[in-house]
Amino acid sequence: PRIAFSTLFGNVVGTIVYVFITISCLGTMNGLIMASCRNMYSISIRGMGPTKMRLYADTILDIVDSHRAKIKAEKSSKKEGTEK
Repeated sequence: PRIAFSTLFGNVVGTIVYVFITISCLGTMNGLIMASCRNMYSISIRGMGPTKMRLYADTILDIVDSHRAKIKAEKSSKKEGTEK
């Protein structure tokens, strides 16, 4: 890009334009990064975001635990049925 600006505007002016555009792009990226972090923080502080973060592994473990409890309940009900 610097060569294109130097060709259009001359060496000195092309380099100056290139530097200003580079600084502008870096400043814009900096502002966007800082704003996106701040937005997520303000959403979470106000309680407007997800109420509880759950990991996928936790969900799997809950499913396995409920399945085990169901099997245990079925076994105990079968025992009670055979004992009577």
